[in-house]
Amino acid sequence: MTDEQKRLVRGTLVDADHLATCCEKMLASMNRHHAAVERGEAVDEADIEACAAALVELEQAETEVSEYLRAIRSAAYEYRKRADRARAALTPNAEFSGVPAKRSSNHPAGGTSAGTQG
Repeated sequence: MTDEQKRLVRGTLVDADHLATCCEKMLASMNRHHAAVERGEAVDEADIEACAAALVELEQAETEVSEYLRAIRSAAYEYRKRADRARAALTPNAEFSGVPAKRSSNHPAGGTSAGTQG
């Protein structure tokens, strides 16, 4: 494995780890959100301070869930991009520019066009 291939594979593993971390944080924030909803439902509506506190807690939990959802989308995109590059790097004759290697001929299986036949 070349140094470039090792670098690409290492980068993919870093992105996979980041994606897993984002997913764990998203699950934790969703649990906090559900707990905030349950606490909000249990609050006596006559207690204005408790209602306000429950609303603030719920809004914070919703914001956190939204942030982690964006982080997961971004991490998944980066992971897929790096995984594709790493996969391409592990195949023979791959180019590292992000563009797949092109065939040397436009003709299937090395055939020739009618204009070049004798």
